[in-house]
Amino acid sequence: MAGAAWAGPAVYFTGEIGANPDLYRIDLESMKVARLTTASSAEMQPTVSANGKTVAFVSDAGGASSLYLMQSELPEAPWKNFAIGMGAYAHPAFSPDGAQIAVSYAPDPEAPLMNTCLAIVDVNARTQKIVLEGKDVQPGHEGNDGPILVLDRPQWLDATNLVFAALEYADAESGRLTSATLYRMNLSDKTVVRLAGGESYFDEKGVPRGFKASVPWCAADGALITFSAIQGHLDRTPMSMTADAKNKRVLPIKDEDYWGPAIQVGGEYLYGFRDDEGRLRLALTANGGKGPRRVLPFDGAALDPVVIP
Repeated sequence: MAGAAWAGPAVYFTGEIGANPDLYRIDLESMKVARLTTASSAEMQPTVSANGKTVAFVSDAGGASSLYLMQSELPEAPWKNFAIGMGAYAHPAFSPDGAQIAVSYAPDPEAPLMNTCLAIVDVNARTQKIVLEGKDVQPGHEGNDGPILVLDRPQWLDATNLVFAALEYADAESGRLTSATLYRMNLSDKTVVRLAGGESYFDEKGVPRGFKASVPWCAADGALITFSAIQGHLDRTPMSMTADAKNKRVLPIKDEDYWGPAIQVGGEYLYGFRDDEGRLRLALTANGGKGPRRVLPFDGAALDPVVIP
């Protein structure tokens, strides 16, 4: 794979060997693997600034799931705890200019699924602002009983727009996902627009299928959004759409074990799949999705990938 025209230089991801998640990096040309964290705590869900110098991630080193920063080239240096609120953080995402981090935030660190919201952390000023609450998306999920709504996986479409998933669970105990919808939020005027989830689409055989929509990824130029269309628990279809929610298409990823996300890397895709043991792994497509998948050389579960071009 060395010298492949479509290969980006590196992918950062959460790796699990045993029960302890850590951060890893794989060079996509040499396929060399580097372990970035070795603490006994759980480090996961990395996001990397556009210049590749700073990694933001979630760790429970201090007890709660807090937000931390590290230097990508000096991961052994002391991390900076960047948690401004007292709650639980999840799935941070750097803004295109690296000045802000969008993140899912729950005010009670012991109840990470309850009353979640989207927050923006200013990296330079070290301030945090709540920009969207669940009741602003789907009213009626504020109580502790019945269905709960989790605002999750924010992605920057451009400098002023976020794409995120609104995940509805039957309750806080079972973890049963009842609906999943993708929205776009304009940070300037606070408008929220539904993009996908709940409607029907036609698969490659022309069969109409309904779906939940989750695991979004946005191209750097804002022209494309990819996501996983979900039926039941395990049946997932890789799809794409434009920022206005039009031109929904099935992606050329011929893998019955596809899970998501799907990230463009040159003319191919880096994507997550579930292996025979039920672990999430990462692979690259080949020959426009027509060739066999090329599994990244990591002996363990691999998830939450982010590619640095």
